[in-house]
Amino acid sequence: EPQMTKWNMTAGDLEKGLEEMLKKSRALYDGVADLKPNEMPSLIEKLTEAHRFYDSVSTFFDFPSQVSGDKSVRDASVEADKKLSEFSVEMSARKDVFDVVCSYQNTQTPATAESKRLVERVIQNGKRVGLHLDKEKQERTKEINSRLSNLGIQFQNNMNEDKTTLFFTPEQLKGCSQDFLSGIEKDEEGRHKITLQYPHLYPILRECVIEDTRKQLLIARYSMCRDQNTPNL
Repeated sequence: EPQMTKWNMTAGDLEKGLEEMLKKSRALYDGVADLKPNEMPSLIEKLTEAHRFYDSVSTFFDFPSQVSGDKSVRDASVEADKKLSEFSVEMSARKDVFDVVCSYQNTQTPATAESKRLVERVIQNGKRVGLHLDKEKQERTKEINSRLSNLGIQFQNNMNEDKTTLFFTPEQLKGCSQDFLSGIEKDEEGRHKITLQYPHLYPILRECVIEDTRKQLLIARYSMCRDQNTPNL
């Protein structure tokens, strides 16, 4: 089980690891769905482990899309994020797991307030995706949730890969620390090359005393990926 992001991993490593992770996660949910009536007391332990494993390990695969310097790894991570999203939608729509948890609620008394809350939240979330409705409505709800999730991933990926650049003179960046400015690339005219990503955005918005510079940067940031992302909205 991965414990932390490996900075030297390749796209192939990520893809292989993801398949293994999804296989194990599915098996954990299968273990919940397969519980017999006389095994109900073990539901909390199995359900908690299924949630813990997925939530703690999934970030290993989607985090590189935000930070890796290797575009092939970022692209593989975006694809992994899509698969994780699809998997999450699929698991949240498992009627067999929902039915077992409902059965537990009707026949067992949770030992702790946390266990009681877990059961209530799983049932509540199940109803939110239509698991108490007829099969046709369940499938339609699942389709909508999957579509929304994929659009959100594409929206964020467009933002992450945005290459918009603004150029400001040292005077326009007055107030920013020299440590910050010395690490920023300059063009042949001596202007600083500023992107709309957070490592540039936040220090300038926080430190720059030139109002027009901050205004230009914010307008550009709030307009980034407008053409690509408007259809997603």
